[in-house]
Amino acid sequence: MLRRSSAEKREAADRVSRILVSPLVEMGMRKAKSQSFEGHCEMLERLGRRLAYMTEAGLRALKAQIARMPKGTLKNVWPDEITILHWAWAIEAPPAGESEFVRRIMASRIGLRAAEAGPFVLVCLMRHLKLRGHVPTNRNNAWALIHAEATDSRLRVEKTERIAAEDASRIPPRELVYARMIRAAIERAQDLTRANEHDEKTGEDESAAGVTL
Repeated sequence: MLRRSSAEKREAADRVSRILVSPLVEMGMRKAKSQSFEGHCEMLERLGRRLAYMTEAGLRALKAQIARMPKGTLKNVWPDEITILHWAWAIEAPPAGESEFVRRIMASRIGLRAAEAGPFVLVCLMRHLKLRGHVPTNRNNAWALIHAEATDSRLRVEKTERIAAEDASRIPPRELVYARMIRAAIERAQDLTRANEHDEKTGEDESAAGVTL
């Protein structure tokens, strides 16, 4: 896998700031009241790194999405970080080789066991790996949270799809976006799980990671 140089990474992060973050700040987007100024700045810095893979067209589409669906009573508050990342993945999925760690774990026994538990568990595992950067364990209750998130996501998507089959106009736009996003992410997670044959020498087996699905 080709790795970008430090200069290329800085250039990509600067592109995120120029096309996405700075225009939204100039539009008047504010931090959430529950978030400190330092925490908000750190969130924007993380977004600069995590969205660096996106093209200019993808970043403009994400900027429009955020501008259409802000939070707060005055509709001028940044959405939370996870929501922004979800929208980004729906608009433009990260390339398969973007994270060697995620690709390796998804293709290991951990990913295969998650797939057996269902597509929503699988996609929530992928989300955990991307956002947290470590293998979930039972010790930190991560698997219970993944399963709970998977159940909530499945019920939300199934409800949206059921109503949309009868009359799509009854569905709020954000719910349609969410359902499309999750379905696309599931396909992505399944592709990663099938991408490589399981390597018994990964060292990321169930006993090492404390996995009980």
